[in-house]
Amino acid sequence: MVRIIQAEEHIEDRISLSSYLNGHPDATFYVQLEGDSMIDYNLLEGDLLVVDRSLHVRSGDIVLANVNSEYTVKKLEITETGVRLLPGNKKYNPVEITEDLEFLVWGVVRGVARRIRQ
Repeated sequence: MVRIIQAEEHIEDRISLSSYLNGHPDATFYVQLEGDSMIDYNLLEGDLLVVDRSLHVRSGDIVLANVNSEYTVKKLEITETGVRLLPGNKKYNPVEITEDLEFLVWGVVRGVARRIRQ
């Protein structure tokens, strides 16, 4: 047996999804993820990523980066020996950032919004 409970009866507080995800509204924008390179990080094609340009970039962050004029979302790895962009799918290889590449981190992925049903 299933008991259906009206949601309105159990609301303790309301939050704005926009204010919850946008830590710095003037520096935040959204991108829609394409492809399957981040599935092991639970980021799926069609997800709406919240990207914050004001956050200090750290190793381990998932970032929106531009490599040779192409945008990509990957996990950033910074070590003593260099910088790599790590995919979240074993069928893709890490991207080694070398001096001959144009490389820019556009922002840190702060959150994700996903539709469960269209």
